[in-house]
Amino acid sequence: MDIKSFVVALGGLILTGISLYITLFMTFLTGISIYLTYRARTSPYREALYSKQLDGYVEVYKAINDVYNDAIDFVRAGGGKTIEGKELRLKTINKLAALYDKFLEWVGILPIEVDELIINFAKKFKETIDTTVDKSTEMRLTTAYLIIVNRIRKLIGTDPLIKETIGIIERYPVTRRKNQ
Repeated sequence: MDIKSFVVALGGLILTGISLYITLFMTFLTGISIYLTYRARTSPYREALYSKQLDGYVEVYKAINDVYNDAIDFVRAGGGKTIEGKELRLKTINKLAALYDKFLEWVGILPIEVDELIINFAKKFKETIDTTVDKSTEMRLTTAYLIIVNRIRKLIGTDPLIKETIGIIERYPVTRRKNQ
C-alpha cells in the first residue's frame, strides 16, 4: 500500500466518522425536539389539573377548619355534660359528615395521599369527641388538626411558593403613590 492510497483510506474513515457524529447529533436534536413538543402539549393539562387540585384543597381545608372550630367549641363548652355541649357535639358530627361529603366531591382529583389523611383526621376527631373531655382533649384535637393541615401544605407545595413570593416581593418592592 502506498502513501496515496493510505491517505485516501484515512480520509474516508475521517469522513465516515464525521458523518456518524453528525447523524448522532441530529438524532439527539430530534429526540430533544420530540420531548419539548410533548412537554408543551401536556403542560396546559398539568396546569389545569393542578388548578383543580388547589380548588379541591381549598374546599376540603374549609371543611376541616369547620370541624376543628366546632370541636374546639364543644370541648370548651365542657363536652357532652352540658346541653350546649351536646348540641355542639351533634354540630361537630354533622361537620364531619360535611367534610366527608366535600372530600367525596374531590376524591377523583386530589392525590391519593389525601384519602388517608382525611380518614385518619375524621377518625381521630370522632374518637376524641366520643371520649370524656379533659384537659388534654383540646391539645389532641389541635395536634390532629395541625398534622393534616401541614401535610396538605406539603402536598400542595405552598411553603416553597410562599418563600418564592416573599423573595420576589423583597427584590422588587412595590412603591405606593401618596394620594394627592
